[in-house]
Amino acid sequence: MAAALECWSRRATSDEDDAFLAAHSSQPRDSSSSSPSSSLVHKKLLKLTRNVSEALSSLRNSLNAMNDSSKHDAPRNLVWTTVVRNLSHLYPGTHLPEKLVCNIRRHYDSLPLSYSQAGFDVKDVFLHMKLMEQALEDEQAAILIEEEGDGEIQLQGSLFKLTFACNSPISWPTMSCALDGYSICCKKIQIFEKKGFTLGIVLLLVLSSGGQDKLIRTWVESALKISMKRPKAGGVKLPFGLCGCQEENTKGRGHGEIVEDGGDACCRNGFENLSQKIQLQVPLPSSSFLVVVDEWQTIQSGGDSIEKWLLNSDSLEFAEQIGPNSYKGMYMGKKVGIEKLRGCEKGSSYEFELRKDRLALMTCGHRSIMQFCGVCVDENYGLCVLTKLVEGGSVHDLMLKNKKLPSKDVVRIAVDVAEGIKFMNDHGVAYRDLNTQRILLDKHGNACLGDMGIVTACKSVGEALDYETDGYRWLAPEIIAGDPESVTETWMSNVYSFGMIIWEMVTGEAAYLAYSPVQAAVGIAACGLRPEIPKDCPQTLKSLMIKCWNNTPSKRPNFSEILAILLRTNNYNSSNRLLYYMLPTKRPCEVLVAVEEVTDNNDICSSSFSKKNRIAAGTADSTVISDDTTVRSFINSSSESGNTSEGVSAMALGDSNPPDIDEDLHSRQLAVYGRETMRRLFGSNVLVSGMQGLGVEIAKNLILAGVKSVTLHDEGNVELWDLSSNFVFSENDVGKNRATSSVSKLQELNNAVIVQSLTTHLTKEQLSNFQAVVFTDISLEKACEFNDYCRSHQPPIAFIKTEVRGLFGSVFCDFGPEFTVVDVDGEEPHSGIIASISNDNPSLVSCVDDERLEFQDGDLVVFSEIHGMKELNDGKPRKIKNARAYSFTLEEDTTNYGMYEKGGIVTQVKQTKVLNFKSLREALSDPGDFLLSDFSKFDRPPLLHLAFQGLDKLISELGRLPVAGSEEDAQKLISIVSEINDNTSDGKLEDINPKLLRNFAFGARAVLNPMAAMFGGIVGQEVVKACSGKFHPLFQFFYFDSVESLPSEPVDPDDFRPVNGRYDAQISVFGRKLQKKLEDSKVFVVGSGALGCEFLKNLALMGVSCGSQGKLTITDDDVIEKSNLSRQFLFRDWNIGQAKSTVAASASASINPSFNIEALQNRVGTETENVFNDTFWENLNVVINALDNVNARLYVDQRCLYFQKPLLESGTLGAKCNTQMVIPHLTENYGASRDPPEKQAPMCTVHSFPHNIDHCLTWARSEFEGLLEKTPAEVNAYLSNPSEYTSSMRNAGDAQARDNLERVLECLDRDKCETFEDCISWARLKFEDYFANRLKQLIYTFPEDAATSTGAPFWSAPKRFPHPLQFSSSDVGHRNFVLATSILRAETFGIPIPDWVKNTRKVAEAVDRLIVPDFQPKKGVKIVTDEKATSLATASIDDAAVINDLIVELERCRAKLPSEFRMKPIQFEKDDDTNYHMDVIAGLANMRARNYSIPEVDKLKAKFIAGRIIPAIATSTAMATGLVCLELYKVLDGGHKVEDYRNTFANLALPLFSIAEPVPPKIIKHQDMNWTVWDRWIVGDNPTLRELLEWLKAKGLNAYSISCGSCLLYNSMFPKHKERMDKKVADLGRDVAKLDIPSYRRHLDVVVACEDDNDNDIDIPQISIYFR
Repeated sequence: MAAALECWSRRATSDEDDAFLAAHSSQPRDSSSSSPSSSLVHKKLLKLTRNVSEALSSLRNSLNAMNDSSKHDAPRNLVWTTVVRNLSHLYPGTHLPEKLVCNIRRHYDSLPLSYSQAGFDVKDVFLHMKLMEQALEDEQAAILIEEEGDGEIQLQGSLFKLTFACNSPISWPTMSCALDGYSICCKKIQIFEKKGFTLGIVLLLVLSSGGQDKLIRTWVESALKISMKRPKAGGVKLPFGLCGCQEENTKGRGHGEIVEDGGDACCRNGFENLSQKIQLQVPLPSSSFLVVVDEWQTIQSGGDSIEKWLLNSDSLEFAEQIGPNSYKGMYMGKKVGIEKLRGCEKGSSYEFELRKDRLALMTCGHRSIMQFCGVCVDENYGLCVLTKLVEGGSVHDLMLKNKKLPSKDVVRIAVDVAEGIKFMNDHGVAYRDLNTQRILLDKHGNACLGDMGIVTACKSVGEALDYETDGYRWLAPEIIAGDPESVTETWMSNVYSFGMIIWEMVTGEAAYLAYSPVQAAVGIAACGLRPEIPKDCPQTLKSLMIKCWNNTPSKRPNFSEILAILLRTNNYNSSNRLLYYMLPTKRPCEVLVAVEEVTDNNDICSSSFSKKNRIAAGTADSTVISDDTTVRSFINSSSESGNTSEGVSAMALGDSNPPDIDEDLHSRQLAVYGRETMRRLFGSNVLVSGMQGLGVEIAKNLILAGVKSVTLHDEGNVELWDLSSNFVFSENDVGKNRATSSVSKLQELNNAVIVQSLTTHLTKEQLSNFQAVVFTDISLEKACEFNDYCRSHQPPIAFIKTEVRGLFGSVFCDFGPEFTVVDVDGEEPHSGIIASISNDNPSLVSCVDDERLEFQDGDLVVFSEIHGMKELNDGKPRKIKNARAYSFTLEEDTTNYGMYEKGGIVTQVKQTKVLNFKSLREALSDPGDFLLSDFSKFDRPPLLHLAFQGLDKLISELGRLPVAGSEEDAQKLISIVSEINDNTSDGKLEDINPKLLRNFAFGARAVLNPMAAMFGGIVGQEVVKACSGKFHPLFQFFYFDSVESLPSEPVDPDDFRPVNGRYDAQISVFGRKLQKKLEDSKVFVVGSGALGCEFLKNLALMGVSCGSQGKLTITDDDVIEKSNLSRQFLFRDWNIGQAKSTVAASASASINPSFNIEALQNRVGTETENVFNDTFWENLNVVINALDNVNARLYVDQRCLYFQKPLLESGTLGAKCNTQMVIPHLTENYGASRDPPEKQAPMCTVHSFPHNIDHCLTWARSEFEGLLEKTPAEVNAYLSNPSEYTSSMRNAGDAQARDNLERVLECLDRDKCETFEDCISWARLKFEDYFANRLKQLIYTFPEDAATSTGAPFWSAPKRFPHPLQFSSSDVGHRNFVLATSILRAETFGIPIPDWVKNTRKVAEAVDRLIVPDFQPKKGVKIVTDEKATSLATASIDDAAVINDLIVELERCRAKLPSEFRMKPIQFEKDDDTNYHMDVIAGLANMRARNYSIPEVDKLKAKFIAGRIIPAIATSTAMATGLVCLELYKVLDGGHKVEDYRNTFANLALPLFSIAEPVPPKIIKHQDMNWTVWDRWIVGDNPTLRELLEWLKAKGLNAYSISCGSCLLYNSMFPKHKERMDKKVADLGRDVAKLDIPSYRRHLDVVVACEDDNDNDIDIPQISIYFR
């Protein structure tokens, strides 16, 4: 390493660079020896290293590329050529020492991949290399401690950076706890461990370091030594330092209370299901919203930031006072708990903070954490915090009534509390002031943690109220003894308080009653005072309390260990019955049976609105599932319930003899629906009445889905007005019947669907021909008549009424008196791997912690593969309760069953559900629940319910729709709605919002295309549900509006008047001025797949880029495939193989001949910046992404950020869709937040210990690519340039290089195939190797009775013991695998396939002739079992010698080959069923599944998983694009505020709609200036370096470093740089940075490091220097 550093320092450098290196190398690294002056110089020098970050980033990218073998096929020497080239760019003109490059490479190879992704700069990398070298030489830990300067944290203590390396794995929990004992908290942790070697970088906060700096190193060494000597195998690994979790000193509040039922979320978050999987950002945001309120209780500042949590005081009613500052109350009909904050009373001014981390925790839906509803500034009561109401009071109240609690109830409450605190701790938050008064119980006895100080009343900013004196009884000794100004609670102090709570529940007494608070505090902190534990206390609880009260915090158990102890307690029987002294009511979910019935609307949601229509954010018992982006979770819908053909006879669900499914065409749709649902669709006949824009969108989606027939009904003729919403009409169709004009073009979408028209008057009897009927333009009277007929028909006919009126829309669904939902959410049944089952009544089932269980109380499950307790393997569904993360209780007595031994799978049984729909006639007066979409419009659906009824009555009276801009018609509508409201006996509205009704009247005649697209997607999906029983129907009304899309400035009524053009409908809503902006806009659409086709259709109909100044550019480098045709509706089968963008542009131009569109076939990226240059981006008005990968989205996001252009983002995944608006200076950019990475199975699990079919398919895909793609590519790389290839292998000299050479040699020597018979022999031997020999070796190495080092059985869950296969040519699976594999092997060698392969007998004979040698297991074979391992290749000390021998053998083989010999690598193609690719992968996976007794899958499901097929359907795509185009109106109009924009997440399966305003960007302030990530400072006139510095100085900024790319243009520490002061910055970029500026580029960008006058670093925007 020293030699490498010496080589590094000898490169050609300038004098100033030499000075920098000398200063750097001599700078003391230990903070204890640094002086203030040297620290300042050191700080300056450290900043210089930032300029090489780009080169190092490129190095890391190269490393990542090397590890991502699926993306790069070239040998590793080519990768390292790129690395060396990057380093050469960093040091131009210099010959890089080979040893330096090798050392860097070995350094990265010795650490996990995450290290190369961590973002370390060059200085840190060399430091890490040196420490690792030192640790290897000294055989002990190498440690470096540096003092860090963070002003905010230094207020709490001293901050140090610890970097250490050791030749041993460490137990981080042990080390963290040891450090905590020295009052050292860990703020940021980065641990990299590979092959037993550990590198760690940790920020340490020393809470009291005055005069103790020299001891810090000793403490750290001691902690590290402990963690190395005694690693805790079962320790809980914390991803960040919980010891340093900061808590606000909030006043402990009395108990608030939550809503009466245990399953509903609070009034602000009603859509969340408390049992769903919860995923929060880690770490949680630590900042707060600060709000200032004056003495009149008026918010002066900060109200906008918490608008969504600021509740209307007029809707708040105080009921019963239950504490000094606590009340029960009602908010908009919901029961809430109200807490009045001290110091924030009426008549006083105050400030309060809303903590973001607490907000995330208290709104995530965790069952053990109280749900926060919002805050309310009331003119009489002051500041009030509203939470969910809890009916059962606090644990303290319960003890006052009942004294001691039964042990089983103590344990149950303790489990609930521990789960809640563990969840908080896992997210970096410790609970503040934990005591029995803050633990609340619902009426079922379930416990949750009370308000954790989410709202803090401040004396001044950041200053909170103090602890209550009485709280000392529960406080940990270290908290009592700590400095009140800096004391922080940690998970360890929470553990102490938890022990006190158990004691109080066990005894029924308050602790330390004989002492005053001060005496108790002194005794606890200084004298070891603890309460006396009763003799009759259960031993488990007694032992747990003693552990929790340990005086050394680090020795207390963490909450994971506490939960394990409690769950093993015999008293923990997990009964969901209430405590015996409470009401014996069960949770609503407990009454679920196999078929759930909903008798009326009021059963859907257990909470109700008093005298108002109830509004729910979800449908009946719908479940909100997390937005998981893994493909696997959405394949689930392809597995239909086994009894799906039963129980659905209450409604006709399609033809009994549907046609076969074209899997090539419908593969993406099959991944969502599954075969059974598709078959039902293929047998369904649907009527769509009303062929304006909405009707044609619904019909389009149904035809693409593949129903049997679609009948189009309309008695009217095409008008010019229709051309802005119906994509099948042209000007030639004006005057013709709408239905007739639509048939031919809609038929082109899918020739397998019968499309026909009906133009005469529709009668009730005609409806009997259909399974579902949809009406888009019908009076209420006629709709009620048709609906009554549909309900009385046997079987019932699904009835849907939907309308789009301008920016308003509605849907009503009635699927009959009894409708069976076969699959409520479309998700695959959840499962778990069993770890233990108790012989008890009830029985406790525990599962391995490989993945969290997703079960809910009341679920039915089945068991299989259990050893010992075989009584449970009978396949009988059993009900569970008390579902936890890794356990549940079985409602069955297993006392007399066999003793559980090992193994077992538990699988959820999907339950059907019966819904009882109301008729339209009944629902109009009693609508029940409204499906809510936008929580900022909580009261909107009831008003729109009246508005649509009023419009129907107005049309009946006038005989026409209201005229756009007519105040008379608008007032008439307002009067009618007011009359309807006045006649409403129940649920009368206080305000009918005349302004909204006026907008409703003005646009009532218009069918806007974006609204039609959105509702076309929603209604199309509802029809699919009606015809198949798949997914939960909309139950029953849905109303939506987008009035925010209206122009921001008032529009003159005359501007709404039609101009006798195709855009008249749009003009009637927005006016001519906005229409002109649409037509003259310059738009860039990226991608022309499913989203792109929908966007082009919408934009063409809207008239976007259709004016003389407008232009739309679309680009896509892909071509059309057959599988695209089921969603990408602009393409036809004759377009297969053509460029997507070209065909889409031509098709959209036929929709609107005025569409100015240019199609390109370029991928958008750095390589095409000559095409999409600065001028191109600068001239755009808006960018619309229609992409299907994240990297491309991020690139476009950066371009829009740079050029400050609006970006409209959207995406779909099966029935889910989302939209995100990225608006310059108003919202955060797309890249500001990222989804968590997908969870990957450990490599050893995939290769040696699979336990599900996903593992088998992942392995199969890897083997396919290795055998048929990568190895032939390696062979060709060798044959193309033998000397370079072998040289690179020698230089690598590692196990990977050895493996590469062995595979190449096998292909060219031992396994070389010359005839097809050779290929069959190879395939047969591969079968023996894969499915017999490898398993025999594995069993030999780890016999069935093998044990781990701790004595535990090796083959315990989740591992499955394998069984080798015996090949049989009579086994179809065996034979097909050999045949498919041999055919592809022959293809790689260019061997023709003989005709006799079609003869099964001849193939079997050829296979049987082969003599397979017997296998002899080897001793000493190492099989990787470490789940952290990233490579299966095992290094050897003689790798270099083996590599040399292999190269000699290779040269011998090459000499025998023809010079032109090359292999043909096969790239995996999933969508061609004739190429045998999926046959090989499915065969590999299923044979491996047989080895491990894993259920096999069919070829289609294997294609979904191995092919990583993204599930997709037309309905969610249509909805997403409609929502985006509604936002496009706002963008092109300009002047809208951030609160006018909307981001959306929707799941049509549930259905769920969640619409909210975007997140604003982070603001950086300096003096009187502020800026965000959107700002880019532009300096024109090609300034000199001096002029640039002066320009910055005028802003109060002192620039000390300017860089361009990876080169330093200027640094104040280098005297020679002053010679550059009068040179142009652009010239410096060319001369110093060696920039090759293309002709289309008019500027260059520089990064400037600045300080203010107080030497504080200021992050300023990027600066663009314009020189042309």
